[in-house]
Amino acid sequence: MTLKKHGLLMRGGMTLGLILLLMGGVLLGGCTREVEEAVAERTYTMLTPPDPNAIPLLLLDLYQEEMLGEGVKIEVKVAPAGDPAAMSAMIAGKEADFALFNALGGAKQFQNGARDLRMLGVHIWKGVYLLAREGSDSWESFDGVQGLAVPGVGTTPHVMAQKALGRYGAEPRFAGMGPGLALWTALGSDQNEIEIIAAAEPAVTMLLMRQEAENWPVKYQVFSDLAKELSPDTGEVPLGALFLIDQGLALEEVGSRNIEVIIKGIEAAIAFMNDPESMDQIKADLPGQWQNVFSQELPPQLFVNLIQSGRIGAEFKPAQEIKDSAMKFWQEKFKFELKDQAFFFKAGQQ
Repeated sequence: MTLKKHGLLMRGGMTLGLILLLMGGVLLGGCTREVEEAVAERTYTMLTPPDPNAIPLLLLDLYQEEMLGEGVKIEVKVAPAGDPAAMSAMIAGKEADFALFNALGGAKQFQNGARDLRMLGVHIWKGVYLLAREGSDSWESFDGVQGLAVPGVGTTPHVMAQKALGRYGAEPRFAGMGPGLALWTALGSDQNEIEIIAAAEPAVTMLLMRQEAENWPVKYQVFSDLAKELSPDTGEVPLGALFLIDQGLALEEVGSRNIEVIIKGIEAAIAFMNDPESMDQIKADLPGQWQNVFSQELPPQLFVNLIQSGRIGAEFKPAQEIKDSAMKFWQEKFKFELKDQAFFFKAGQQ
């Protein structure tokens, strides 16, 4: 850096004191810029359970240098699967900056007191299914049978399955269990009495692969795409959403800018996931990342089967774009009326 660069020329009458003053100003200005640059680099905590929401987020975490660029970093924090109350407590405690979880669940939390929560947009539109024993062909036949909700009762798969089954007058008895050794042992047993299973990806693909590899005596088929069942016109429902946990971040200049960076990062991760040419890289990188974050070892082929099956519908749509259709869906299907549209994020109006 030179004085000439700033248009200040040395002249014969300039005093030593003035020279030192100018030099000090230049050095101080450089230090100030370095401090500002250091402050501008921020790391944001992203909260997610191990469900369809997690796949784009883990890809973003893996490739964040390319997808986010300089100045913004993320780290993933795990929300417990099958425990909506624990998720609510983490949101209320503002234990992260952003969260990716059930859209309706977030709206209910906002209405029940989490007033700083804002939906940035919906990014998962399908990924929840009802599985039934092979040969099953009637919704009505599921009345009174034993059902299983994965990862638990009260979670999105359970709620959506109950709603769909109720349309046909079927009321099965649901128990809850998370994916893991206990679940696979129960389903692979000769004494297995479970007729139907409500589950989200990647648990659906896990189950379909394991039953073949282990030759279970009872095998299951995908009986219904619950998004399509509840929304036959589009085959899509607002399932997984990206949330800002504390809307105060949007009031900061840097925070407001970085919210847009995070959104664009999620969009880039989804585009990468949906690109067939990315499959080899996803197969190589995602299993290890899943294990690092969730402590679950999954075979690489599972992610290939899952993505290529089309059972996850991922596309980011901003909150203002989908708010009317989301509220209509919640009202018609779940009798939930959102009373304050401030829940839907709008840049510059928080």
